[in-house]
Amino acid sequence: MQQPQHKNLLVVDDNPEDRIMIHRYLSLCDQSINYTIHEASNGKQGLLACQNFPFDCVLLDYNLPDMTGIAFLDKLRIEIKRPFLPVVVFTGCGSEMIAVQSMKRGAQDYVIKEQLSAEKLCYTILNAIEKLAMQKRLEEQWLELDQQRHAFQMLAENAPDIIVRFDPEFRYLYANPAMMQTTGLAVESLLGKTNREIGMPEDFCVSWEERLAEVLATGKVAQLEYELASSAGRRFFQARLAPEFNTAGQVISILGISRDVTDIKTTESALREREEQLRLVFSTASIGSWDWNLRTGEIIWSEELKALLGLAPGSFHGTFDVFIALVHPADRVMVEQLLQQALVQKKEYQAEFRMLRMDGSLRWTIARGRIFYDEDGRPMRMMGIDLDITERKQAEQQATEQANELEAFLEAISDGLFILDALGNPVRLNRAARQLLGIPTGKLSERLSVPPVAFFNEQGSPLPAEQRPEARLLHGEHLVGSSAAEIRLQHESGREIELNVTGAPLTTEDGEVSGAIMVTRDVTARRQLERRTQTALDALLLMAESLISCERTSTQTEETIRVVLQHLIELVCRVLGCEGAILVMLDAATGKIEYGVGTGFDSSVVSTLHPHVQGAALSDYVQEPELIRQLQAGNAVLLDVSQPPYLKLQLRSHLHQAMLVPLCLHDKLVGIMTLYPPDPHHLYLAEEITLAVAIGKLVTLVIERERLLREREVALASELAALEATQRMNKFIGVASHELRTP
Repeated sequence: MQQPQHKNLLVVDDNPEDRIMIHRYLSLCDQSINYTIHEASNGKQGLLACQNFPFDCVLLDYNLPDMTGIAFLDKLRIEIKRPFLPVVVFTGCGSEMIAVQSMKRGAQDYVIKEQLSAEKLCYTILNAIEKLAMQKRLEEQWLELDQQRHAFQMLAENAPDIIVRFDPEFRYLYANPAMMQTTGLAVESLLGKTNREIGMPEDFCVSWEERLAEVLATGKVAQLEYELASSAGRRFFQARLAPEFNTAGQVISILGISRDVTDIKTTESALREREEQLRLVFSTASIGSWDWNLRTGEIIWSEELKALLGLAPGSFHGTFDVFIALVHPADRVMVEQLLQQALVQKKEYQAEFRMLRMDGSLRWTIARGRIFYDEDGRPMRMMGIDLDITERKQAEQQATEQANELEAFLEAISDGLFILDALGNPVRLNRAARQLLGIPTGKLSERLSVPPVAFFNEQGSPLPAEQRPEARLLHGEHLVGSSAAEIRLQHESGREIELNVTGAPLTTEDGEVSGAIMVTRDVTARRQLERRTQTALDALLLMAESLISCERTSTQTEETIRVVLQHLIELVCRVLGCEGAILVMLDAATGKIEYGVGTGFDSSVVSTLHPHVQGAALSDYVQEPELIRQLQAGNAVLLDVSQPPYLKLQLRSHLHQAMLVPLCLHDKLVGIMTLYPPDPHHLYLAEEITLAVAIGKLVTLVIERERLLREREVALASELAALEATQRMNKFIGVASHELRTP
């Protein structure tokens, strides 16, 4: 069942009885339409309602208490801007002037209340709605036609093609500016005239009149090619003449569009010359042609093709079996499949494959062929060429090998390689770069989508956008040497990594930056070592000053030396960042351990260290003679203290590695420092070993200085004691002499 239509009506009338009448009449109307009636008792209320609600029709009393119907219509159209709202004007008395004015102001109908009936009211409302809808559609169509006319005019006025329109007498109705630019004739001078009347050449006029007459007679499109002299010289044109019909189907005008095809004609001529040149190229280049009769199976090869395969003239017997036998065995199935596919799908044949020369060598060839069909669409013959691409394949293979070698090298290096796009986003990364960003898989040749890396400065703040190495590179800056960037990165493991970043921008042929290559080197250990070295250098003076100002807490030489040694090993442990350290001194005469001190371990270990090691031989702890020779030569030695035979040096269970630093004086081993790194898996760098050996030399000099100072103190004490004894002896002799002289 069809749903009833729904219409919203607004009744603007100050008379309640009239409004009730309208309600009653509408209730008697066709039940297929449901009316919702809104009311307004004056013009102001009615206008406000029209502004706020999309009514389908307004029933307007002409005489309102606050304005006339004419004023209401003016305000509705101008102020409320509802020109397409259907309005039916009601009045108590008939007035032709009021009716005319109302219709001019936009009303769709005019009704006298005394003549109103239910049937007439329903008809008037529906008629007003339909009438305005038709008016709206008509205006939209006119607007669309005007837009189309304007679009055609804009297209025609600006088109490079010549666009003209003729009437049935072949007179010009229209010509665009391109006609004037080509002929030099003003458009105004063409209108209303034929080609003969404007002075066109006879052959031009005849050909145009014949084609125009054909279009006029048949009502079908016609084609025309002609030449025309212009200010740019002789030009060639192709014209398309199309009939234009009226509503009765009669041709009332002919539209002609002419396109300048001079360049195409020139190109066609050049192509013919190129074809001739191509024949010459075939005779001298590594290109051979072939012709395969698909019905008889005969294949004709050019002499150039035979020469490419080292065949003597007349040795090719012209069958498919002979041809396929010359194809490399691994490529035969592929060639046969591509040929069959071209025949079945009726497309061009193309294949790359290897062929066997008569001398046994291989030649790469690319074959292209086209199939020709008979009138029934059956394949008749295939013609094509073979191009020798052996040198290209060899070059490609060499380039591939070089690319693979380069990729393998870049994947193997420890520096991170980032290839950036024009926006600075990393798109290709080598293994080191992927590990740096925590990307588990991939390879350099794969294009990735990776967000910008979070770089930080020394203070731990995010690097400003303009200071990021990607931004500097994309601005054309080369990061090398002193301009290299020093940045930090928070690794996914939580470890902070210090990076030295170098790189260069990538540019197009026009010099525009299209991306960049960025290389990152992990300098964390080096920078830590540099800072540690600087700390060590700063601590050298502190060490010397501390030792010089060290108070002698005992007059016993052995105890003084042990205090100095303890102070030294604590300073060394702090400077080198060790977890623990041991210092032993060797007796110069016996080579056995004379003193032993330590730091960083439990007090029970440190307090018992000296009595535990005193008197022991160095070989009791370092059992390999070669390692002892290395120490005697002044070289540091690394030991795995978690494995025999050096387990006795593992003072804590988690310690795996220890570095033995020799203390040499006058090319003689006088002591050893044993250093334990803070990280059980730490690998000592060469720079760290060199620094430890240098500090060992300093320790040796400080110990020797302390020994000399002690010897001087002992010597001075002996000298003072002898002087005092002499003075006492002299005093005794003086007293005795005096007593002897004075009995």
